[in-house]
Amino acid sequence: MRTLNGPCRMTLAFVLAGQLIAACSSWDRPQGQRGPPTYELLNGRWLAGDRFEPRTMYVVGDVFRIARPTRIDSTIDLAGGYVVPPYAEAHNHWLEPNLAATYNEKYLLDGVFYVADLGNAPFIHAGIDSITNRPTGVDFRSAHQGWTGPGGHPLEIVGQLSALGAFPKPTTPEALDDFVFVVTTEAEIDQKWAKFLAGHPSMVKAFLISSAGTARSPSCRAASADPGAATRATPSSC
Repeated sequence: MRTLNGPCRMTLAFVLAGQLIAACSSWDRPQGQRGPPTYELLNGRWLAGDRFEPRTMYVVGDVFRIARPTRIDSTIDLAGGYVVPPYAEAHNHWLEPNLAATYNEKYLLDGVFYVADLGNAPFIHAGIDSITNRPTGVDFRSAHQGWTGPGGHPLEIVGQLSALGAFPKPTTPEALDDFVFVVTTEAEIDQKWAKFLAGHPSMVKAFLISSAGTARSPSCRAASADPGAATRATPSSC
């Protein structure tokens, strides 16, 4: 059995009593030993649908196993703690690159490994790329600029943040396109679509305003990964 060396973190992790259980994936493997590292997890209470079940589990490489592997490199005693899968944040906005490291640390400690950012500027997203989407960071996806109509959300947020000095105030329609696309027709969407795709967004965020139909509420916020859906439903006409 090997002794874990140093405070490093496995790509596989889980929540125990509200904290991240960190194990080391860079242990010194004896010469000639083959295969991924293996771990035995003792005395845990594992989420099983609507209840927790006491059981021993194993990790081979970065995969949970029920069956005991032939070799155990290290044993971790969970001391009766409750084990749940990682959590996901379905709607947030990481708008301060200088705070991204703090966000990342707190999310992992709380067991939140997945983050969907439903509206951001590509240049802000670029400022946190070195922290996210790696074994020591959350999995991060962003919609980048949203699509809205004249006067629609989040134009007021762009104004507030620029007034606080978060970024220079956009003074032209072209500069505003770095934060949000304001459109009224499908032709305007077509004109801006190439710039939107150039940022490699993970999804499309459309703000639907001034709806006259019962099926589309004025407060509707729709995210779609179908570019065709985004071009067929312009924000100002939904």
